[in-house]
Amino acid sequence: MNSDQKLTYFGHALNYYMHQNSLMWGRLAHCLSIQVVTIAGAYAAKSVLFTPIILIGGAFLSVSLILMFNRDRQIRDVNSKLLLELAGKLKEDFDDEVKNEFSTKIPPGGYAPYEAGNLFRALLSFIVIVEVLLAVLFLIYPSSLQNL
Repeated sequence: MNSDQKLTYFGHALNYYMHQNSLMWGRLAHCLSIQVVTIAGAYAAKSVLFTPIILIGGAFLSVSLILMFNRDRQIRDVNSKLLLELAGKLKEDFDDEVKNEFSTKIPPGGYAPYEAGNLFRALLSFIVIVEVLLAVLFLIYPSSLQNL
């Protein structure tokens, strides 16, 4: 495989990676929007029937999007090793001046001990659990809706 073919293949693989990455973070944005609407709708409804339905429905939609988020992340990360290998091979084809500027290593972040995706999943999972618990609370104790 010559340099042009490697570069073309790398470009396609990188575009695919970026596409999956955009899908993943877009689903997370939709999930956060659903959470806001669910909490606001449940608060505004103040109905023994509709409040639990809104909360359970929002939780179901959120869990579905979290599962899609996880799948998008898996699909995205399948080719990351290949991308790094291709980048290393492309680096060999450049002259020394370009090689020094082109890095395939990710610099250490140091600002967060966890990946952002894991934190968002944990946060959304917590919110979903709270929604389900509130729905159960409102079903068992309908009078608690009057205290909102």
